[in-house]
Amino acid sequence: MSDYRDIINGDLLSIKKKTAKLLVIDNDSPIYTDLQQLLQKLCCSLHTAKDGRTGLSMIQELKPDIIFLNMNLPDIKGMELLAQFKSNAAMISRFVIIDHSNATYSLQDIISWGICDYIELPHSLPKLELQLKNILLLKTYEEIAIGECLDIKLEKQKAENERNLLSKYFSKDLAEGILKGDISTAPGGKVTIASILFCDLRNSTGIAESIDPEVFWDFLNNLFTDITDIIYGEQGSVNKFLGNGILATFGCPKPLEQDALHSARVAIKIRKYLKNFNQFKPKHLAGPIELGVGLARGKLFTGNLGSVNQIEYTVLGDPVNTASRLESLTKYGNVDILIDGNICNELGDKADVKRVNLTSIRGKHKEVDVFYLKDLTGL
Repeated sequence: MSDYRDIINGDLLSIKKKTAKLLVIDNDSPIYTDLQQLLQKLCCSLHTAKDGRTGLSMIQELKPDIIFLNMNLPDIKGMELLAQFKSNAAMISRFVIIDHSNATYSLQDIISWGICDYIELPHSLPKLELQLKNILLLKTYEEIAIGECLDIKLEKQKAENERNLLSKYFSKDLAEGILKGDISTAPGGKVTIASILFCDLRNSTGIAESIDPEVFWDFLNNLFTDITDIIYGEQGSVNKFLGNGILATFGCPKPLEQDALHSARVAIKIRKYLKNFNQFKPKHLAGPIELGVGLARGKLFTGNLGSVNQIEYTVLGDPVNTASRLESLTKYGNVDILIDGNICNELGDKADVKRVNLTSIRGKHKEVDVFYLKDLTGL
């Protein structure tokens, strides 16, 4: 797009990417010869129509930038032609009246008719050149304004499309952070403290065996969509879908105050959601749907793992392993939500918990305090 300084300096040839089209609708125009002299100088092409009907046809075909119009045409009055022209919103030509009758037009008349200028006869070549330059200048301003508005609209649409795409994977605030550049997408990462939530569908093999694959897919898709909405509602992020389960993070990649509380709220909300779901579940699902949930908190490495060609945001560290183990233990303890001591300490008196007696967790050398999360106060 051209610099506005080019316009101010009057360099119409540099800012006019296309040749301006001029149409003269007049059966006896004394300015036609003068316009011909100005064509090359002002980068214009000239067309003519001897009557109004031909002029209307040429307007639709040529879509001229400027129309010089005799108000007293032999077949159509100028006012009638203007009325037909104004009824077509797609046409954006500028009209100039050629005044053969020495009539005077008020500013109010010109504005109401949609006229940008008028030429009094007899005319002078210098004045005609100046009028034409001014009209082309206004036309250029208009095209630039329209172009910039279109560019802004396209950029907004692009940003909205990207935001909608990212929102399928991340919470709204995280998607905004990625788009604004506050959250990096380059390889690398950092150590942070955050909470991890693992949840997994119980008896998925039995469910898949009892229904058609398409029905099972539809069931899982709807289930995970609802659970994902719960996670996003508590400012969490879905890191991975793991077959019949979900790994969610709270406090990374974007810091989150009270990340443990947000993760625990999600666990309780999933419990309530399943209770409601099982009351109205489809008939093709034989038994109640159950999920195991494990929560852990601690130091994590969070960042983008991969190459310049493919990047995956991942979380690594002991809390990830602990949350996964706790989720697996729920099926043996006949409970739905297990949390580690770090989560429990962060929740404090907000949590109604019961200690679970475990000597060890598979794969871990250190003992882990494990609690069954019965409820949260103030949820």
